[in-house]
Amino acid sequence: MRALKLLSLLRHSCAAALLSGLALGTLASAALAPASLRADEGGDTVFKDPTPQVWKHLQMFNGALTRQQFESRLYSTFSFDRGIDSYIQITDRSLIIYANAGRSQKVAEVTFASSPEAARRPTPWRSPEQFTPRGGKLGGLRVAIDPADIGGDYAEMEDRSSTYKGYGHINEGDLNVKVGLILMKKLQSMGAEVMITRTGSVPAGDLRPQDVYAAAQDCLANREYAMPRAFYPRVRRMSKGSEAYKKMAMGVFFTKAYESWIRAEKARKFKPDVVIILQHNATGQSVTGGLVTGNRIVYFTPGAFGKKELEDPRQRYLMLKKVLDNATSVEARVGAAIAKRLAGETGYPPVLYGDSATTRMVIPGNKYVVARNIYANREHDGPNITCEPYFMNETVTLPRLLAGDYDGTKVIGGKARISIYREYANSVADGLADLYGR
Repeated sequence: MRALKLLSLLRHSCAAALLSGLALGTLASAALAPASLRADEGGDTVFKDPTPQVWKHLQMFNGALTRQQFESRLYSTFSFDRGIDSYIQITDRSLIIYANAGRSQKVAEVTFASSPEAARRPTPWRSPEQFTPRGGKLGGLRVAIDPADIGGDYAEMEDRSSTYKGYGHINEGDLNVKVGLILMKKLQSMGAEVMITRTGSVPAGDLRPQDVYAAAQDCLANREYAMPRAFYPRVRRMSKGSEAYKKMAMGVFFTKAYESWIRAEKARKFKPDVVIILQHNATGQSVTGGLVTGNRIVYFTPGAFGKKELEDPRQRYLMLKKVLDNATSVEARVGAAIAKRLAGETGYPPVLYGDSATTRMVIPGNKYVVARNIYANREHDGPNITCEPYFMNETVTLPRLLAGDYDGTKVIGGKARISIYREYANSVADGLADLYGR
């Protein structure tokens, strides 16, 4: 009876492939997971392609943009190679969305606003112009913090762990959550209302890798386009279909797809004005423990979905949702404000992406902020910015990271320096205060 009851609970939340592969013990954990693996918008999950009900959710954006506004955003920032064109039709009246490249199955139609003045935004986030602090520099601003990756026992699985001879070992997920906790306290001291998607080096949801094993295999067999890109470089030397290959798919699907989705679900319920995703950067030499000199910083807004990526129906859905939500201008300003603070403190130049095969400029002349399609930023609703300051494998940054958090200053690299974790958090908090504060 208990197994049948659990199956009934899960039938509303997981793809059939996931259900068929779960053992009884993991059914219990899935049934008790936050949100029971149901999205607020009609069942959107990483375990299956968007259903007609999910596609129709985009109709909440009826009247949100004019045709000109929509096309300008779509082709300048989101689908610059026009890979989306096979799946949509644009008329003066509306955006018509199809389920396939042949345009044989219409799944949704979103009407355009008749003029910029008539445009409406149905989402809860507030732009800097709409926000007035209520006590403190950021009183009442709702900020969600998402420290990327997991760290801890999951660092090897997510390929975010490096050892540097003569220095030591670091897991990026551990660094990100350390910054996140410091940032949360700093923002709260400024009056902001803050939620954080995780507070330790453990997954944000109740499921664990073995719970998504069957879903990952279904993804390989029937939805290969939905497998995170990080999977393929990691299995080059593995025999396709081997158990090692399958376990790698499980681990990547869990750490990249499921984990990003569940965090966005948690943040969505908080209804933030802005989401701050915390990461650290590294150069290619980090793979072999190599060090570099000189740092650069970059901040990512959602965008730059390539034609190949848009073969995935769920990426098409998330991209169109972001275009219609019209948050890029706010995201760009948030990124620029944070970058100005950290660059002013450190003197670090930007990573030189600019307009590339995977990125788009979002502020003319400002290379600190570019649009890029990554798991975390496409999952979150509303304005979000992904912070990637510092190269972890840089000769001064690495010992600063390994020194941990501390009060005052320490001499590192021949100079008295504050904790790098506080320097990072301060740049984010002060950047937000510069933009949203009065």
